[in-house]
Amino acid sequence: MVGVLEQRLKVAGIMLGIVFTFACTRAGALPVYLETVKTAYTFKTGGVIESKGCYLCHSSATTRDSLNLYGKDVQSALKKGGGTVTAETFRGLNDIDSDGDGWSNGLEFKNDTLPGDPVSKPIGSPPSAVNANLLSTSAPALNPFSLQALLYPGHAQHPIIIHFPIALFVFSLILDLIGIRTGNRALNSAANFNLIAAAITGTMSIITGLLAWRFAFGGEPLTGDRWLLIHLVLGIVTSLLLWVMWVVRARTVADEKRPVSPLYLFLGAVTLLAITVTGHLGGVVSGVIK
Repeated sequence: MVGVLEQRLKVAGIMLGIVFTFACTRAGALPVYLETVKTAYTFKTGGVIESKGCYLCHSSATTRDSLNLYGKDVQSALKKGGGTVTAETFRGLNDIDSDGDGWSNGLEFKNDTLPGDPVSKPIGSPPSAVNANLLSTSAPALNPFSLQALLYPGHAQHPIIIHFPIALFVFSLILDLIGIRTGNRALNSAANFNLIAAAITGTMSIITGLLAWRFAFGGEPLTGDRWLLIHLVLGIVTSLLLWVMWVVRARTVADEKRPVSPLYLFLGAVTLLAITVTGHLGGVVSGVIK
């Protein structure tokens, strides 16, 4: 009797082992996936994405059969990558709109909404819808060399204009420093003209930036994209600093020993820092810097 009981216990143990093994192989929500996605993005503490946990990729039970639309894209990316999950596995899906709500996965993570749930999405009109309106097939195609195409593209020539105030201002500072060092006042005079040109083109950069916001984003509130908002604010501050520098310079009586005042040089250092940060953020929001 004891022998029969032992045999039954052995069979039961083997069956439980098989079931457990099968269950483990079927499981789709592995802790390593969740930890890796946290290294790819910064989750808002107590936010929507953080509270979902494994259900970021799953719709119900955390098995492979319960993957939501985003989870299926992650699964496909894993297969292409040989099954190894890294932060780049998730970042590689940033430009994809897994749930078809018009917002890319990258923007959904940025706005703390779920990339696999079409109901969970950022406030406002999706950029894809805005771009679709701008590039509507019902509108006649523009000649890329036409005056309209040159003057009214989606970015309003902002990425082109912005290079002028940066280059002119930096060159103005360099000319001033060389002029002070060598005593060549012609260089300081040239620096003044470069500063004026930088201030004028800086104002043009603000105007084209606001137009680009209107054309490319439909004038949507910038509260959902803090970097774009900070870029805009710093751009306005930098433009104002350039004009303040010009006023300070114009009111300073230059002499042979000191063609510019210490206040002017201090403002130059502050403006250089502001224009550097503004330009860097411009690269971030445009996707040039990732």
